[in-house]
Amino acid sequence: MLWMIFIVASLSSLYDQMDSETKSFFRFGPNQNLIVFGIEINTYSKYSVIVIYSVINSLLRTSCRDVLISWQTNNVQDITKPKKKEIRCFAYEVTCVTTIYTWLDWYIYINLLLAQVDMLVIEISSNLLMSCIITRYYLNYKVRTDTTTTEEDVTILDETAVYNVILHNNNLKTFF
Repeated sequence: MLWMIFIVASLSSLYDQMDSETKSFFRFGPNQNLIVFGIEINTYSKYSVIVIYSVINSLLRTSCRDVLISWQTNNVQDITKPKKKEIRCFAYEVTCVTTIYTWLDWYIYINLLLAQVDMLVIEISSNLLMSCIITRYYLNYKVRTDTTTTEEDVTILDETAVYNVILHNNNLKTFF
């Protein structure tokens, strides 16, 4: 936290030393210097499209990282757990989708972040929001425990939790 405060304070103190071209990066909202993929974002309608895309994509990126990649790490890549044949197809699907999505997202993400500082603020805010929602879900998730629960039952419950989060996120996508 101290390091982040130091970075923000350093950039703030350097702002007065910057030329007008460099200062244009620190503007907010649409303007003639906000260019994303060669398109000048100089109207509020264009800017709104970029902001809405950024928010939705940031929510999906966070979901992918916090749900799918975590599931893959804990259920597929954990060599201490036996793997059920039922998850093999889903595991490959998750691997391929997360890999392709990560690269495409990175390409778009880097173009947005390098365009103007408000894009960074939007991305951070959306990411924090979704991270808190997912963390709250996992912290409040009730695992059924009774005296007859076996280790296999707990594994099934864990996988069900991931499927529930994925299903919930798919419902969010249709909502947006």
